[in-house]
Amino acid sequence: MELYFAESKVEDIIPLRHKVLRIGRPIETCHFSGDNDQSTYHFSAKYKDEVVGCLSFMLATHSNFEEEKAYQLRGMAVSPEYRGRRIGEQLLSYAENALVKKGFRFIWCNARETAIRFYEKQAYTSYGRVYHIPKIGNHMTMYKYLKDAEKRVY
Repeated sequence: MELYFAESKVEDIIPLRHKVLRIGRPIETCHFSGDNDQSTYHFSAKYKDEVVGCLSFMLATHSNFEEEKAYQLRGMAVSPEYRGRRIGEQLLSYAENALVKKGFRFIWCNARETAIRFYEKQAYTSYGRVYHIPKIGNHMTMYKYLKDAEKRVY
């Protein structure tokens, strides 16, 4: 399976966000505050011409972390038909390396409880306790320093 990873336009990833992250809810719920900011980066994994994976990095500090130039990972999704093929892992590695090249070193996210193990395997560290986000589900704050990101293979 030959995948293509690239920085993308938000319009290209909204349909996958909707399909995976906001099932049964209006597509408007897939548009995040900050999606169109110049400091936001969107990435996708494509198979043939279909977006099968996506994620976004938004410049956002977190009150529990001291880093001034932190990026929040949001909206990570892999199409259900393509799960189990390491697409999420490869896409995340590609996107992290892109941030490193832009001079950024710290990422945090609100990981869905079902994805905590995935992020742990990608060297993210849990912070605090599981909490509930209404209409979305249980989450855990996680973070990662990207000092070794450029060494990862994707």
